[in-house]
Amino acid sequence: MYTSRPKESSPPPGVDLRKQLYLAVIVVFDAWDCPRARKYRSISQIKGLKGTVGEDVVAGIRTPQHIDAMKECVPKAYDELVENCEILERHYKDMMDTEFTVQENRLWMLQGRVGKRTGRGAIRIAVNMVKEGLVDTRSTIKMVEPGHVDQLLHPQFEDPSAYKDKVIGTGLPASPGAAVGQIVFTTEDVEAWHAQGKAVILVRTETSPDDISGMHAAEGILIARGGMTSHAAVVARGWGKCCISGCSDIRVNDSNKVVVVGGNVFKEGEWLSLNGTTGKVILGKKSLSPPVLSGDLATFMSWVDEIRQLKVMANADTPDDALTARNNGAQGIGLCRTEHMRVIVRDMVSETGAKEDKVYARVENLSEVNPMLSFRGCRKGRKLGLQAGYAEKGPVHEDCCTS
Repeated sequence: MYTSRPKESSPPPGVDLRKQLYLAVIVVFDAWDCPRARKYRSISQIKGLKGTVGEDVVAGIRTPQHIDAMKECVPKAYDELVENCEILERHYKDMMDTEFTVQENRLWMLQGRVGKRTGRGAIRIAVNMVKEGLVDTRSTIKMVEPGHVDQLLHPQFEDPSAYKDKVIGTGLPASPGAAVGQIVFTTEDVEAWHAQGKAVILVRTETSPDDISGMHAAEGILIARGGMTSHAAVVARGWGKCCISGCSDIRVNDSNKVVVVGGNVFKEGEWLSLNGTTGKVILGKKSLSPPVLSGDLATFMSWVDEIRQLKVMANADTPDDALTARNNGAQGIGLCRTEHMRVIVRDMVSETGAKEDKVYARVENLSEVNPMLSFRGCRKGRKLGLQAGYAEKGPVHEDCCTS
C-alpha cells in the first residue's frame, strides 16, 4: 500500500487502506476494458469473456541472461527448478510455463500454466512426448492446434548462407520464421502502409500493449530491448510472426525516423530482412521460399493421416498452386477455377450491345499457352480423375473486363 502519492498524474491514494484496495480493483478492471485490450481480444478472436488481467511479470524493458547462467549463479536452486519442471510436465502431460524467484539462494515456485508455443515448438513438443512415452499419438494430436501447423507454412529464406556478409546485427530469436519489409517506426504508419499493400518491418526500441495493432499488421518485428519473454516476443510467438528482440546492435531514433545498425543509418522505407530463427538482421530484400514438409512435421502429419477420415483437397487456380498443395500433402484439387483464362479478351464487352462478328483466338499453341495442361505434372503418382463443369456467375462483362 502507498502512504504517499506515487505519480503526479495519478490521484492520491490516501491513507485509508480499504480505499486504496478499492482503487486498485478499479484500475485492474479499467485495464481489462481499455481500447488496446479490446483490440487485442478482437485480434485473438476472444469474445464474450469477463474477467481481469494482471501485469506481466517480465516487463520486457531489460534483456535477461540465459537460463543456463542460473546454473553457475545458484546451482542448487537451478537443480531444484529442473526437478520441479519435470514433475509438472509429467503430471499435466504438457509443456509448462512456470514463474519462480530465488531469494537468499532458496527457490520459490510462484505459478505454473500450460506454456505458449510456436507452431514449430508445438510439433516438436508433441513428437518428443510420444517418443518419451508420456502420451499416445491420439492425445498428442489434440495438443496441436490447426494454427500451429499453419505457422509452419510460412516462408523461409531460400539460401541463408548467401547473406552471411549482409548480416548487420544480431538479437534474440524471439519468434521463428523469416520476414522481409520496409522499415517503419510507429504503429500508425504500419497500419497506413499495410493498408496500401506494402510489406513493412516494425522497428522499435521496445513495444508495449499500445502497439498491438501495428505488430499485427507488420510482416516482422525488430526490437532493441527485451528478452525472449518480452511483450513483443510473447505476442509475436502467439501469432507466428517473425520477431527479433534484444538487438543491442541497433539504435532507434523515433523523432527523426532513422535507425542506426552497425554504424549504418537506415531511413524509413528502406528494406530489411529478418531471420527470426537465428536472430539475424540482414541488409536489403532477400528471397523467401516456402517450408518443406519434413522432420517432426512429417512425422506428426503421418500420425494425423492414420486417424483422419476426410480427404484434403486443394483450391488452386494455377499449376504452381496445385504443386504447392501436393507438396504439402493434399490428395487432389477440389476446385480448379478457370475464369482467369478468359481475361485474354482485353476489349470491353457491352452488357447490352449487339453481338459482334469479331472472332477471338482464345487458345493458341495449346501445348504452351493452355495453363491447364501443367496440372498433369502435379499428380505425382495419383490417378488422373477430372470432372469438368460450368457455372454462370453473372453478366459476361464481370469476368472479361479489366480495369
